Amino acid sequence: MSWAIEEWKDGLPEKALQKIQEIEGQLDKLKKERQQKRFQLDSLEATLQKQRQKVSYLRSSGVAEVKQ
Repeated sequence: MSWAIEEWKDGLPEKALQKIQEIEGQLDKLKKERQQKRFQLDSLEATLQKQRQKVSYLRSSGVAEVKQ
């Protein structure tokens, strides 16, 4: 299947192939960065949700001051 994906590159000049390879490398790097940022965001959202639950519990328990 990968040969079909690469077939469109057949016959392109060497400079064009190098540029395509460079752009594909940048794309892979950006995909990895996006994946890392998504993981960070998911972790932060989970932490925020836990803090909200803690605050909600403390408020419902009648605790006047919430410590961080």
